[in-house]
Amino acid sequence: MTAELSVVIPTHNSRDTVRSILCLIDESCAGTRWEAVFVDDDSNDGTAEAVREFAKHDERVRCIKRIGRSGSISAALEGMLSCSAPVVAVIKPDLNLSSKALPELVEHLQASDN
Repeated sequence: MTAELSVVIPTHNSRDTVRSILCLIDESCAGTRWEAVFVDDDSNDGTAEAVREFAKHDERVRCIKRIGRSGSISAALEGMLSCSAPVVAVIKPDLNLSSKALPELVEHLQASDN
């Protein structure tokens, strides 16, 4: 499967939002081939492990666990470098404004294919 859209999610101690993020992406990206790349800055709450549990059952989900490095900007860049899609979105794990723009991006992406 080649993704049309990669969604990069820099995380740190965000275990409780993993399911919600994946639901948001799945709903927002209906009809689009997508992948979710979580880039975790060595969380101590099990964020990476939670993502990997989802990844066992969904090939669109991946996790990069960074040890000894931190920062959402560098995490976003590292995630972008690992993406396979021609279009990349970065959203925060707190599901604020950045995630609300995702449906609009997908709509634009789908319209440009026609």
